[in-house]
Formats: sequence, structure tokens, C-alpha cells
Amino acid sequence: MKNPVIGITVSQKNLHWERSNYIPTDYTRAILAAGGIPQLIPLEYPLDQLIELQAECAGILLTGGEDIEPGLYHRLTHCSIQTTCAERDATEFTLTRLAAETGWPILGICRGHQMLNVALGGTLYTHIPAQFNTDIDHQASEYKDHHFLAHTVIIEKDTSLNTILRTESLTVNTRHHQAVKDLANNLRVTARATDGLIEGIELPGHPFFLGVQWHPECLQDIESHKQIFTRFIDAAREFSAGGKFG
Repeated sequence: MKNPVIGITVSQKNLHWERSNYIPTDYTRAILAAGGIPQLIPLEYPLDQLIELQAECAGILLTGGEDIEPGLYHRLTHCSIQTTCAERDATEFTLTRLAAETGWPILGICRGHQMLNVALGGTLYTHIPAQFNTDIDHQASEYKDHHFLAHTVIIEKDTSLNTILRTESLTVNTRHHQAVKDLANNLRVTARATDGLIEGIELPGHPFFLGVQWHPECLQDIESHKQIFTRFIDAAREFSAGGKFG
């Protein structure tokens, strides 16, 4: 069986001479190491044709990056909101809904984890330090090192994440100032930080619809974090073998 192609969403960066799509290579390396083939999805891809990606991509990876526009989840903006990108919001919102409706495997990391919740009707804390009482610095790995293990998450029993990781707790890196607040009605929490903040979500009954707030792509030398990508690629292979495309 051919290695499954994984569509990966990108960020945009405004350079003084042009606007560029880009992505950290940790994502593509993690996909390759797990047996997948990475394919970037440019933000110029027509929204009404995104469903056609199922003809070539066996799964979708929503990456980290810019903040999500608060208007998408009916929240007021906050002075800490960083750059937003309407094109990216629309692309990832559409991909998430398609994945939920069709059984298309999807993995959301950091911003991507948040988008899974927003696209299905949930909300976010727009700035954790101002809106959530915690002693954890959820941006610690940004200041120190992207591989820095900053805090522990507690894995909920009888969830897909618990099955993947085979543990009830995990030490993770962290570099986010926003987080899931109100969970979308049809989603389930799979992990929380020790301060109670939601760190993992899933869509029950879906073959693979998983979000994690941390960055496992930066921790591929640790088997438990590597397993998230391994199981994602396994689900993509099953989707392909089921005759969903090709």
C-alpha cells in the first residue's frame, strides 16, 4: 500500500516585498517519519473545491500559527490578539467541517486543536493570563525552547488519546496564549493540564478526529508523542483503503 498523502495547512507571513505561505519543518518531518507524505495546502485553494482534496489526501493536519479571529466564536477581541488571517480561518473551518461530516482523518495541533473546537461551535479563551486562573506558564516553551517540557497533562480514561498514549499522564511542551473555553457540544475532552485547562479533544465515533494543545511534532524523540503521528497515519491508510478516494 502506498504511503498516505497528508494535507497540511499553512500560515502566512507578510514580508516587505510579498506575502508567503510557510510552515515549520517539524510538522513535515513528523509526517514523513510516521510513514506519510506531506502536501501543503496553500491558502489560495478555493473553498468550494476543498472536498476535492479527498481525491489525493488521506488525512488533514491543522498546524499551529496565527490566532483565530474571535468573531468566528462570538467573542470580543482582546489587546493581546496576534495577527489573524481570514483566508486561513476559512480554509481550516471548512476542512474541519468536512472531516467531521465524512470521516476524513484530521489532527489539530495548538491553533489546529482550537480550530477543531471553534468550527464545531465551541469558544476560546482569547488570552489565558487575563481570563483563566493558573500557575502554569502556557507559553513557557516559546520563551525557552520548543522542546522544553513545561507541565503535565492528565489523560482521560476510555478516550482515543488514552488508547494511543497508553498512559494517564504525560509531560508536554507548551507555547500558546489561547485555549479551548466552551467545548463544542459534540466533542469530548481527552486531556487537561493540571490547572484544568483543556489540552485534548476528540469527536466520539469518528475514525480519527483528534486535537492536542501541545506540539508533539517537536517531541518525536519521545515515543508517546511520536505515537500520535503514527496512529494518525494508520487512520489515513485505513481511510484510503476504504475506497474513500483514488
